[in-house]
Amino acid sequence: MALILAVLVLLRATVAFLTGACNLFHLIQILKFIPPHFLPGHHAERGEGAGFCIFNNVAVAAAAACAEYGLERVVVVDYDVHHGNGTQVCAWLRA
Repeated sequence: MALILAVLVLLRATVAFLTGACNLFHLIQILKFIPPHFLPGHHAERGEGAGFCIFNNVAVAAAAACAEYGLERVVVVDYDVHHGNGTQVCAWLRA
């Protein structure tokens, strides 16, 4: 249940940022409420969890932003110290 809640919070935060309801500072404050081990899920690929990641929250939010707001590109900043292979695969599948 907490994993699904993390996805929903990130989706709501993305919408709030894109609609101007919050700025980058507020977005960061919102994301502090999601435990770090639920973000970003960067190893999970489409339809398959990997590396302790069940959902790729960031890829879901990026895809939703593109679909709902007509964005052609998004920037994903992965601050982890190793490769976010799931996020990369999801971006490639979308291209």
